[in-house]
Amino acid sequence: MNDLRDLLRNLLGVGPLFELLVLWIGIYVVLRFMRGSLGLGILRGLLIAGFTLYLAAQILFGRIGLSLPHLQLLSPSLTILVVSLVILFQPELRRAFTRLGENPAFGRLAPRSATLGRIISEAAERMSRRKVGALVAIERSTGLSTFMEGSVHLNCELQPQLLESIFQQGGPLHDGAVLIRDGRIAAAGCLLPLSENPDIGSDYGTRHRAAVGVTEDTDAIAIVVSEETGNIAVAVRGELQRVRTPRDLARMIDEALASPPGEAEAES
Repeated sequence: MNDLRDLLRNLLGVGPLFELLVLWIGIYVVLRFMRGSLGLGILRGLLIAGFTLYLAAQILFGRIGLSLPHLQLLSPSLTILVVSLVILFQPELRRAFTRLGENPAFGRLAPRSATLGRIISEAAERMSRRKVGALVAIERSTGLSTFMEGSVHLNCELQPQLLESIFQQGGPLHDGAVLIRDGRIAAAGCLLPLSENPDIGSDYGTRHRAAVGVTEDTDAIAIVVSEETGNIAVAVRGELQRVRTPRDLARMIDEALASPPGEAEAES
């Protein structure tokens, strides 16, 4: 009983309390990262077993007169313990570092390798080779919520494979447009207004007229893949321009998004 009382007296100091605070903060962060994983139960068991062994060792070593500073019981085997935990929780650690890298605070320190233009151009290139028709509208300062009525709201991450699956021939959303907002797919199956400009060539179909139409009324950027020829075109401010290579498409999209929306209108 006296040993337990001495142990509690030692733990109530400022230094030990600070050590415990840091330790429990670390445990809380680890548990948050591992929430929902299979390794969480194993980690809980290890923490309970480790705390029990530590408490028992403090009491037993105190009885025979040996001193045991805080947490030094694990120091001789600390390297083995760390390596074992890395091997045991490899999937959870990978997910934790992935979440850390996706944090917006760290995203500002390094530019993303896959830009919006690069993602769309990758999907457009593959759809162009297979002659899959597609229409993508990128929202800028002018809202496009009006054209989302009756569409399928998605609000999901923009991925090339997802764009290809939406425009897959025979699919329910194949004929509509995809709306991109804040770098995400906001909706699919959107109906865009058709341009009445007589200067648009007769060889252009409904998708091209819709791309020109939405950019006439808004500052949006529209990308079209022709179902008949596989050609790729970009519409900005009511003007349609054919794209020769996927690299040119990515560059045009990124440059248009980087420039202030009102700047181009002022120059034209």
